[in-house]
This record gives sequence, C-alpha cells and structure tokens, in this order.
Amino acid sequence: MTSRPHDAVPTAPGRAPGLGHVPQLIRRPLPFVQSLRTVGDLAWIYLGTKPVLSVNTPALLQRMLVTDGRKYNQGKYFDKIRDTFGNGLPVSDGDFHQRQRRLVQPAFHRDRIAEYVETMAASANAMAASWRPGQVVALKQESLQLMLAMVAKTLFAADVSERVHGEVNRSWSTVVKGLAWRSMAPTDLLEKLPTPGNRRYERATSRMRAAVNGAVAEQREAGGRDGSLLSMLLAARDTETGDGMSDEQVAAEIFLILFAGTETAGFMMVWLFYQLSRNPDMAARLYDEVDGVLSGRAPTIEDLGKLTYTRQLLTECLRLYHPGWMFMRRANTEVELGGHVFPPGTETLFSLYALHRDPRTFPEPLRFDSERWAPGAPQPPEGSYIPFLTGKRQCIGDGYAWAQMTATVAAIASRWRLAPVSDEPPRELPQALMCPDEVRMVVTAR
Repeated sequence: MTSRPHDAVPTAPGRAPGLGHVPQLIRRPLPFVQSLRTVGDLAWIYLGTKPVLSVNTPALLQRMLVTDGRKYNQGKYFDKIRDTFGNGLPVSDGDFHQRQRRLVQPAFHRDRIAEYVETMAASANAMAASWRPGQVVALKQESLQLMLAMVAKTLFAADVSERVHGEVNRSWSTVVKGLAWRSMAPTDLLEKLPTPGNRRYERATSRMRAAVNGAVAEQREAGGRDGSLLSMLLAARDTETGDGMSDEQVAAEIFLILFAGTETAGFMMVWLFYQLSRNPDMAARLYDEVDGVLSGRAPTIEDLGKLTYTRQLLTECLRLYHPGWMFMRRANTEVELGGHVFPPGTETLFSLYALHRDPRTFPEPLRFDSERWAPGAPQPPEGSYIPFLTGKRQCIGDGYAWAQMTATVAAIASRWRLAPVSDEPPRELPQALMCPDEVRMVVTAR
C-alpha cells in the first residue's frame, strides 16, 4: 500500500492558486464532477487550499459506504446543515447516529407508510383535480409545493400543518441556495460577512426554525397520539435506554425530513413528465398501467406495488437525473482506498449524478431508457446504482419517497397528458441538489 497518497493519487487539472477547484465547481459543476472519473479511480480536488479525495468507481464507493462505513463521518456540506438546523439523523455521526436511527425508524415502517399513502394520494389528486384543460402549469413549482404539503400533512397535526407549510414554503429557496454556497466556499469567513445574501439566509433560516420549534412545542404540550409523524417522534423511546428525544432534537429531525421529503420527489416529477412528452410509447404504457390497476380511484400501498412500469420510469429518472451531484464524507480513522492509506480527517467527495452516468456501467448513459429496469434485464454491478445511498447511511425514508412519487405520478397520469410549452429541454441547475429549471407544461385531458 502507498503511504504517501498525495504523491500517488492524481490531482484534477485546473487548480487555481488559493481557490483550488472552486471556480470550476461554480462555473461548470456537473461537467466537472463527471470529468473526475477520467482523472482516475481516485482524484484530488481542492476547495480553496483544502484537499478533498474524489471517489469515482462503484467498487471504491462500496468500500467507503458499506464495508468501511463506520470509518467515515459526514463531511463539510453536512456540517453546514448541522450548524443551521441541528444534529438530525442525516447529519449525525457515530453512536448518536445509531441511537437516532433506532428512534426514528418506526415512523417510516411500512405500516406507517401505508397510512401516509392515503394523505399523499389525497394531496396529489387535489392538485391534479385543480388543473383545467389547456392550462399552463409551472410543473416544478407545483410539484415542490405538493411534496412539501405531503410532508407537512404527515408530519404535523392538521391545525398546524398549513401554518408550518406556509412558512417553510416562503423560506425554502433562500435556504437551499445558501446551504449550497456555504458548502463550496473556500473559506468560512465569507458567510460571516454582512452581505445582502447572508442576511436573507439568516432571516429565512430563523423563520423556518421558529415555525418548526413552535409546532414541536405545541405538540408536546397537547400530548397524545394524533397519527402525525411528529407525535411519533415525541413519543419514541430508545429500546436500549428508555430515553426519548428533546424538543430541540425532534425539531432537528423535522427539518431534515422536510428537506429530504421534498426536493428529490418534486424534481423527479419534472423530469418524468418531460421525458414522457418526448417518448409517447412510454407514456401510453404508463397510462394503460395506471388505468388498469386503479380504474380511476386513489391508490393504496398495495396498489403501489402493482404499478411496476411506473417504478421502472422513476428508477430511470433517478439514474439519469439524480439530484445528488455532490456528497462528502470525512474519515474518522485511518482508511484504505484503492491500495492507498489515508489519515484521519481526510475529506472525500462522490457524485451519484456522475456515478449513474458512467458509460462503463450504463451504455448510452444519456439515453432515457425505462427498459434498463425491466424484469429480467441485467442489473448493474453492486454499488453502481444507489439512488438512496447504501450502507449505514442509506436513506431511512426511501419507502416514503417511493410512495410520494408513485402516488403523484398515478394522480397526474390518470387525468392528464402534459406537453412542454417550449422545445428547449430543462436546464440542470446544481444547487444544494441538482434540480431542473422550471418547466411550463400544457395539460390536456386524457
């Protein structure tokens, strides 16, 4: 094994003095993270003067995330989320992370998701029913608002969800953009300057914290079980210690659930219906499946399992348009990757967006092809397709997200065909997550 990995691992081209690769991450982030696989299985990039190890193959990612998962903590991006919203499950580390996972897990059990599906389907059907033939809808805006409403209605009691939803919706864009910028900044000093952008970010995060903290305090005072996810978190007890969560910790979990339950599912609706507008055969097959399984009624969790082609389409969307364009991890002990030994504190970077577009794994990676995921089709190697991550950090809410997306596709597809107003494809906008540009679409009754 190599003891001096800085000498053995290549550095990505284009490093600027003092800034490192930050200019490239700002100007051309998606081409840049994809180019790293051509530098090597491992490659150094620099955030300012800070070296970060880019991990570029499925095998090495599997080693880092699964085999040696306990040897890594979350990295700089997650530090920024933790600083702002608290030590929720997706950003926590070590024994505390394991404890929180035990406490939060029951809220995402299949039996609970079966109850949430009713709320999800009702929200999606209400949105679809509000549209009119010939109407032009801003699909990204509609989808994000729908997913946020779904999360709010399952998180909070009915009398609280609308208020929290409204405040979070008001602050959402500012917070997401602020987090993305802070994670890539070459120095933490920039976020302390009294700039208009920093002041907007502080105001938005303060409003969100106040709304969620207020909801937690109200629920704690009211007591009882109302079926909301929040009431379950407040009542959760560690099976090993009998301890519950403080209001502060519950609020931290709520913040991260709001983020995780909104962005990815909302973005996939934009990409899916854009692709259906370009692939009429796929659209016809989807409509036939939705009509055959549901016959016009709202789906149950059993129905979701029967919508197999819908799942294929969403699976391909998550491959081609995965919003996770940049994740980071930090070694908490000495680690080995690719025959090299790296010291504790080594920051690593990986991109699911780039992983899922690797032509070595996915032939014609830019082609949208639902048949990649057809029953009996050859499956990609382990670690090469991980839309909800893997190992100890696999998303605890992946079943929730699949239910959100599938219920929404069924609600829209059972009523409408969507066609984009413009022939221009949506732009890919890398912020905290890679999101689509707004897409305006004309709805036509089926």
